[in-house]
Amino acid sequence: MPADFWQLVFLSGVIFLFISPHLPWRTPQSISSSVQEALHPVPENENAHLEWVRLVTAMVWPINFVGLVAYFTCFWTGTRPARRIILAVIIPSICILGLLGYKSVHLPQNSTSSIFATPTTVAGNHLGLLSSILHLPPALCFNILGLVLISVFTVQLLRGKSSLPLSLPDGPMRGNDETESWPQLKILIFVLVAPLYLLMNIISLPLLIPYLFSTHFQTSIYGSMASIVADVLSAALLVIIVLWTLGKAGKVEIHRSLQLPEPRHAFFAALVPVAVCFLIPAAEFLYDRVHWVEHGFGNIDAPIFSSYIDPTRIWDPMLLMLLVGAFAEEIVFRGVLLPRLLERYGLERGMLLTGLIWAAYHFRADAYSGLSVGGVLLRVGHRIVLCLAMNYVFAWMALRWRSIVPAGIAHGVWNILATSGVGGSSPWSSDFALVSWIVAALVLYRYWPLPNDENPEPEPLSASITSTS
Repeated sequence: MPADFWQLVFLSGVIFLFISPHLPWRTPQSISSSVQEALHPVPENENAHLEWVRLVTAMVWPINFVGLVAYFTCFWTGTRPARRIILAVIIPSICILGLLGYKSVHLPQNSTSSIFATPTTVAGNHLGLLSSILHLPPALCFNILGLVLISVFTVQLLRGKSSLPLSLPDGPMRGNDETESWPQLKILIFVLVAPLYLLMNIISLPLLIPYLFSTHFQTSIYGSMASIVADVLSAALLVIIVLWTLGKAGKVEIHRSLQLPEPRHAFFAALVPVAVCFLIPAAEFLYDRVHWVEHGFGNIDAPIFSSYIDPTRIWDPMLLMLLVGAFAEEIVFRGVLLPRLLERYGLERGMLLTGLIWAAYHFRADAYSGLSVGGVLLRVGHRIVLCLAMNYVFAWMALRWRSIVPAGIAHGVWNILATSGVGGSSPWSSDFALVSWIVAALVLYRYWPLPNDENPEPEPLSASITSTS
């Protein structure tokens, strides 16, 4: 939580603005109606739709840039932060929204391609638009909400009611802004939560060129190979970013975090996500079993537990590549970021901040297709709570066993099980998974707490570097 409420308002607006290009640009109703348009195309609608797609595509990169500037201002304010926000964030956002609104209003009225139109309303209904902003497409709505929140904070900043950069409330802190490692850590966090996703997309873009321009490459084999290469490149980029920002200290921390654990620790780490994964279909089975006892006993067949598990995809060798990304994330977040945040903020704050940064790292990569504004908010909230719960489990493993290898195994096994669908495919599967990880974290810290008589944090970075010189 930032030092004051207005900083939290600003941070929320920055996040809304930054993820908005990745959100749906049409309402769920207009998306469903576009299916009917595809079956029965109308020339005017098709032209308007293509015009809108071109405009949105052209506006995505400016919005990305504005979001990057807003995130950058959270860390480095400059001499006039309010001026930077107004000139580089607020004014460009207003221009982009104005252009999108102008083009949308001037689309043909019989077209549902407009972001303002639903199957039963036309774009010219300005009063309905102003009175129901939350019914707008998620991308546009989050643009507007982000702009409003950032503007409100800027007013408070000009009035002297708030300040930048973002800071935490008073509490235990073992470092200060003048230490050599803190500026490097800020650069690393900024890259992880903001530009890294864009860099990954740029690096992976050449893999799509053959697929787009040649039918010869439009096969499942090429798609699978391209996905593997993209995952490897993304994992390598994560590690390269650490080495670039932290230099020799990053290399020392990576080497230290990768020491081999005892076999029993690795086995226990793999067992945790397996238990969490099978708790999900078990909970669904028990729920349906109770419902069957109440309403279907003697009339229909009883639920069978094996029908709640689909192990067909678990044998896909392509899933093993998920281990690469999992270990890369563990190297960065639990191997490098966690020790530095523990060294600066202490155990409780360091672990919490690591989980929040890990969640922010996933914001742009998550899928939001077909979601409403409320659905996007729930998806973001679910991501934050899930990453916090999983981070507490993985951090427990890394701190207790002095290695990120068990956490990497647990992370990789969970990715494989979740992607393969072993954990069930009901609408409640993600909620069961969230609760299961929270329970796992509570059990670990309740019955096997980190020892109080030993320092769970690694030795200071300076001592590690000196010992390896």
